[in-house]
Amino acid sequence: MTRPIGYVDKLSAAAGDAISLMLSSSESPVEVSFVRLRVAHKHRHDPIIAEDVPGERHFVGAALQPVVPGSYMIAPHGRGPAIADFTMCAWVWCRTPTSGGERGVIAKWDPTTSSGFALGLDAGGALTLWSGDGAARSSVSLSRPLRPRAWYFVFAAFDPWTHDAIVGQRCLDHWVGPAGEEERRAHLQDAHVDRADIPWVVGARGVRPAGDRETPCGCFSGKIEAPTVWRRAQSDVQQIASQADTIAFDDPELLVAWDFGSRFGSPQVIDRGPAGLHARVVNTPARGVTGHRWTGQNCDFQSAADQYAAIHFHADDLTDAAWPTAFTWSIPATLASGVYAARLITRAGEDFVPFVVRGAAAESSAPVRVLLPTFTYLAYANARSLGPESDPRREVGWAVPPAANDDLLADHPEYGLSLYDLHADGAEVVYSSLHRPLLTMRPDAWHRAIDAPRHFAADLCLIEWLDRAGFNADVITDGDLHAMGSDALADVDVLITGSHPEYCSGAMLDAVEAFVAHGGALMYLGGNGFESVASVAAHDPGTLEIRRGPSSGRRSPEPGEIYLSVSGEPGGLWRNRGRPPHRLVGVGTSAIGQDTRGRGYQRRPDSYRPEAEFVFAGIAPGEIIGAFGLAMNGAGGDELDRTDPDRGTPEDALVLATANGFSESYRVISFDQDEVGYMSGGTTHRSVRADMVLIPHPSGGAVFSVGSVSWIAALPINDYDNNVARLSGNVLRHFLAARPS
Repeated sequence: MTRPIGYVDKLSAAAGDAISLMLSSSESPVEVSFVRLRVAHKHRHDPIIAEDVPGERHFVGAALQPVVPGSYMIAPHGRGPAIADFTMCAWVWCRTPTSGGERGVIAKWDPTTSSGFALGLDAGGALTLWSGDGAARSSVSLSRPLRPRAWYFVFAAFDPWTHDAIVGQRCLDHWVGPAGEEERRAHLQDAHVDRADIPWVVGARGVRPAGDRETPCGCFSGKIEAPTVWRRAQSDVQQIASQADTIAFDDPELLVAWDFGSRFGSPQVIDRGPAGLHARVVNTPARGVTGHRWTGQNCDFQSAADQYAAIHFHADDLTDAAWPTAFTWSIPATLASGVYAARLITRAGEDFVPFVVRGAAAESSAPVRVLLPTFTYLAYANARSLGPESDPRREVGWAVPPAANDDLLADHPEYGLSLYDLHADGAEVVYSSLHRPLLTMRPDAWHRAIDAPRHFAADLCLIEWLDRAGFNADVITDGDLHAMGSDALADVDVLITGSHPEYCSGAMLDAVEAFVAHGGALMYLGGNGFESVASVAAHDPGTLEIRRGPSSGRRSPEPGEIYLSVSGEPGGLWRNRGRPPHRLVGVGTSAIGQDTRGRGYQRRPDSYRPEAEFVFAGIAPGEIIGAFGLAMNGAGGDELDRTDPDRGTPEDALVLATANGFSESYRVISFDQDEVGYMSGGTTHRSVRADMVLIPHPSGGAVFSVGSVSWIAALPINDYDNNVARLSGNVLRHFLAARPS
């Protein structure tokens, strides 16, 4: 038996709306109840505390649901005339052409009956044409595999009446020389059978029906450009090659010519051929990627679409598990805003599937709003590359055993990758989606890299503290703020961030900046915030895209591929686009590290100024703030932010306290260094610090920032009775009292 697993159709819904649940279970029925999440994260195996929503206990039929990753393009079933002889061609580029088994580039192939035809790569990476009539299949392959990271023009032609076939390739890279050209003619005994119900597929060898959906087989990992098919078998290789870049769309024998150089942010693919076999891509292969014409003189796909007319497919892409809806919950209109979950129970175990309930539209009166950083949750969703064994900054000898969800992730690689992982071929992952189980977004997701709750599980500590302290607060998500803009912050006095609001869209930045400019108060209770560009597609707000620029501190996408396909804007860091976080919250990311020796904050002279007295009410003058915490034993730790006037920290910002004296496990992050130096560790570099700042705003509002991811995880210590909780409460009460009634 396997424990039930689920996901929801959206991470936020208003009271009075509905939310749909997808689930997989080896047992049926599954007991489904809805709960408001609380937190008791003091120890690794503490039970999840949740309050039942009264009257919401249901028994839902369930079955084990498959997850089949792999991106591809598919034209609708049953469209287009049957064809006999054909010629097909495309441009292809692979990082790892010799791995991945048999893969399809262009196919009209039924993998169940081995009927039809397909052009692709065999298990050794050599170009191959397959043909089958349902009873048997035959193939012809070239002798040499494709070279890695080289553009090839590939083609095949087949005449079923004579059984004559030709397969060939031409390498665009001149350094390859004659070895890059090859063609082979063969006589195939098994003619293909073309049926109208076999769909055209690009990026896989075909699809199998699975209920009301299809699943791919033989997925291709690499770029494909200009897949084209003619309704005739050409034998002249030179003629085939000459048509590669000069397709005559009015050619009466042209069947399909799919254009990958348009509608970059859409799943739709336009067929420029006469049949109009328009298609769609599945599982979000990368768009806005360089093609074989790219010159390097332009990095914006919108101004050079012909140079970006390729799609990068991957066998491990997954943005939609495509499970059927198991249950739809009508959220009571009177339900208070907060963080909730669908609790799934069988004899094999349980799962908590979280989501946010917003206040009913236009009726929320809470003066405080918590902004949960769900874009960050999605960026890290199902991250497998961030364990303690993979981080060279980590303290030597600090061993952390895997948690239950780590083992579950290891058992289910098909649940998809995070934006911190790499595809199997080494390419950067640029899309992450909520339409799949998000095992790192669970209330008990103990993070191995820091041996503590992080991200969603840590931010529950903030929600719990607000409840215990008696503050009336609503909750919204990054997705809400992106979609609603300033309307999401209407009638709000104080906006509070979660612990790690790293990824944000331009619409989100606009809304927060406008909120502060019009007198709102912002409490930035985290670190590494407002740093990285992110966005979502209009057609699917549940899929996040990022493109890391060359100064991001992590591996970048391929050259020329830094623009987001869904929005057409450059990715990377907001500071490189003139919007550094220092300008908004006074601090910006400076250092990252992980050890068991987190630091507390020491007060600075500004903290004793009259306008800052309220922050330290009830705190002794020399008292260290946050010399404790669930995360690394300190409120200062993990990812740190510092002030920097040269990067935009306002002149009137008060530096109240600083956490410093970190170990050599901490390093100045690459994009915060003016030049690379050897002395960049926590014991030697003054930039390895977390600054606490207070910024009065001319509008009457203010900004308070702590500059540390670990701050919120210090709130629960001593049952939420400590100087981190006291100081946070001082600031929040002052901000609420300072707002006009």
